[in-house]
Amino acid sequence: MRAGGGAAEAGGRGAPDAALSPPPPRPPPPLCAAARVACLVKLGGALITDKSKPETLRPGALRDTCRQLAAVYWQGRVGGGGTGAPGGRGQGHESSPPQQQPQQQQQSQPPQQQQHPPHQPHPPPPLVVVHGAGSFGHPTARAYGVANGGDLRSDARLREGFCLTRLRVSRLHAAVVEALVEAGVPATSLGGALAAGWGPTDGPGNVAAANAREACERVARSLDAGLVPVLYGDAVLDAAHGGRGCSVLGGDVLMRELARHLSPRRAVFLTDVDGVFDRPPAEEGARLVRAVRFFRSGGEGDDDGTTDEERVEWLLDDAGGGGGEGAISSPAAFSSAASVLVGGAAEGAADVSGGMRAKLEEAAAISCEAGGAPVVVARGGTDAALEALLRGAGAFLGNDEGEGGDGGGGGGGGGGGRLRATVVIASARRPRRSGAQG
Repeated sequence: MRAGGGAAEAGGRGAPDAALSPPPPRPPPPLCAAARVACLVKLGGALITDKSKPETLRPGALRDTCRQLAAVYWQGRVGGGGTGAPGGRGQGHESSPPQQQPQQQQQSQPPQQQQHPPHQPHPPPPLVVVHGAGSFGHPTARAYGVANGGDLRSDARLREGFCLTRLRVSRLHAAVVEALVEAGVPATSLGGALAAGWGPTDGPGNVAAANAREACERVARSLDAGLVPVLYGDAVLDAAHGGRGCSVLGGDVLMRELARHLSPRRAVFLTDVDGVFDRPPAEEGARLVRAVRFFRSGGEGDDDGTTDEERVEWLLDDAGGGGGEGAISSPAAFSSAASVLVGGAAEGAADVSGGMRAKLEEAAAISCEAGGAPVVVARGGTDAALEALLRGAGAFLGNDEGEGGDGGGGGGGGGGGRLRATVVIASARRPRRSGAQG
């Protein structure tokens, strides 16, 4: 019998359990039907803040990244500075905003409006921005135990930490939105995770489906208006303790849920290093994980599908030009791949949302399940970041968006030989039934 055959036959003639075992409901259609989201981007806390100093921005990195996001939003009018922005007119550096208005008009307008083209014949590609909390949120949440949860009503110190965490991250959020607007992006704040409707959670990182869809509908309405919605991870209420609990809902989780409901063409995580490494990047011998590919079989032989197999393959790279590869094949390969690949390279105990390991896990979830978008992890402000934002995985794997079968399955092709980043993609190809390698 085919694996899962019983479920497929439920509801047919002669199936007495049909009323008790209805087929699972179809997933809802993407919310943004008019214009598929081109790019879902996460600005990592380590990129835009100095995590060694509480509540400290990295203004240069934030400015450069916002200029690149402006180039993506106005990509039909901005030159690529050698990186080939689609439709660009070669107006210089990749992050230079367009200057197309007559001089006398420019002088009578506020500085930030000088960057905006007076007319736009085609709507800009929808862009959604999420940012992390960095040094504005993690130290406070850790010091007060907000990430550990508890009963807010009965714990005065926890209440204080919950409020301080949300206050301090809101300050960072205001700075991010301001930087985006100054760069020429029509960014609009949708507030923290709690105010935007993502909470209460049902345990750390668990967003109720109804809450996620309602929150994503707000995002879709902003996109339909030509705006760039900006969201961020935050401390939220939790269903524990009769709804009086709390937890931290990180930006990486928001990325996964947004991908599930908005079906972006690509997802990009921008951070302060070149991608995911197999150990802390500062350590000698640290190697960049250049590509991670996930496969899932359909299950053979058993009615309950217990022979379903997962396979994760990866390619490693290092500055000396060497590399390596490896693979895991097992029914639980997806869940163990992040620990095997990252090892001790998490961002440290101060990161209450999981650091680089959580980032890789959510990237895998986005690629494999939540929308199926290819994911790129890159250093913000670099040529690799701009290529990732404009072209996605195809800029590194040598095929369009990293999709379309097994073509370009390594780190070569396209710009992959020059640009350093980590690409995470899923494939429909059935995995080889072999043991772990490398």
